[in-house]
Amino acid sequence: MIQVLWIYVICLTSSLIMAYMGQAAYLSQHHVIKNDYQIGFYISVPRCLLIAILAAFVGSQAIITGTFSIIKQGSLGCFPRVKIVHTNSKFHGQIYIPEINWILMTLCLAVTIGFRDTKRMGNASALYLSASFIKFLEGAWVPIALSLIFILVMYVWHYGTLKKYDFDVQNKVSVDWLLSLMICIHKTKLACD
Repeated sequence: MIQVLWIYVICLTSSLIMAYMGQAAYLSQHHVIKNDYQIGFYISVPRCLLIAILAAFVGSQAIITGTFSIIKQGSLGCFPRVKIVHTNSKFHGQIYIPEINWILMTLCLAVTIGFRDTKRMGNASALYLSASFIKFLEGAWVPIALSLIFILVMYVWHYGTLKKYDFDVQNKVSVDWLLSLMICIHKTKLACD
């Protein structure tokens, strides 16, 4: 444990030192004190990086919210039951689903590592079915494959649920049979006494 903590401290310290050195180098070349009253950190960060961070934040929240909503609604019989943790008792709808969160992380890492190109990743996140077919070979096969996998899981789960229901209906015990069984047991008990 101490070794892991020590490595973490070393990596964190060296990363911070490198970041501060880079910021100091940028500010020493581009910052004019007489004309510029802005805070040095904010002018050293490129605007496109801020836009990319905001876009990633909005996109990830949209994916997480959409996925959790679909899974929560799909748990009405078309999808396997998953553990849903309500994170806030005051605000309805703030949920956490650990299994889905891990699946999303794994899929995001697989797509990022697999494509390694923002253009191909953009093709992989095609929003409409027609766009996915047009750019199928350029990476749009990913949402189609994931959709087919989820459709298969939902179909198999729904089929199994229907079969279980049919079995339960055919093998249910009627109330009349239970009452006759109780009367028979009661008569047998009285005959034995």
